[in-house]
Amino acid sequence: MASLEPAVISLIPGVFVLVVLLKLRSELREPEAEQRINRSLGFAADDPEPQCSRKICSAYRPFDPDRRSSDEDDYQLQNVAIRRLMNCDLFIFDLVNTADGETRVIERQAVAVVAPDLKMPTFVIFRREDVEGPAVCPGHQGPGSPISRFGDLVEFDGPTAFAARYTVGSPDPDGTRQFLDESRQHQLAKAQLPTIHAGDDVLVLSHTDLPTGSDTEQTLPQRVELATRLYSMFGGKS
Repeated sequence: MASLEPAVISLIPGVFVLVVLLKLRSELREPEAEQRINRSLGFAADDPEPQCSRKICSAYRPFDPDRRSSDEDDYQLQNVAIRRLMNCDLFIFDLVNTADGETRVIERQAVAVVAPDLKMPTFVIFRREDVEGPAVCPGHQGPGSPISRFGDLVEFDGPTAFAARYTVGSPDPDGTRQFLDESRQHQLAKAQLPTIHAGDDVLVLSHTDLPTGSDTEQTLPQRVELATRLYSMFGGKS
């Protein structure tokens, strides 16, 4: 058996190189697969207008838990694909933050709607199951709590199916409570929502909170379809 040790040791560099090559091959194929899926949904790779990029990034800035810089240029959209409709533009994008010379991936394959006929307060909707412990309860919103970065919790009148499943944070609780009225809560309660960022004329459906290993070919079309439904629900033109 001892005579096998040199042979086994000599194989280690080759195995390492093979693993690296397979990883690189997978990484090279992934953007191609994403582009193919985007095209099948009617999206085309394009550079968004600077003003539009700033709008999408602004939906995240108030809620970035690791925000270390106030420079809006720290936020960058990457791998953007656009589908232009009559009353709105749909975007698929990655979002990174480059503050302090580091690159942090905030979103990957998120879906956004940008529409001039949307007029929304700034808020975020996320699943209650994604927030642990008493952080979702009123009175537990201190600076160190997981919920603190989302502004104030928005409390709704009476128990509802929506409030049982989702938590809403906003720097404008009163405006958000008025916007998410009983009718909209009823409709949202029936949907399977990812994290939603909203503000002014921008609505974003997150992808970072989906389970690892999700089938992008299934989840991306679903989120694109949900984005168009939410656009109509929140006051857009159908």
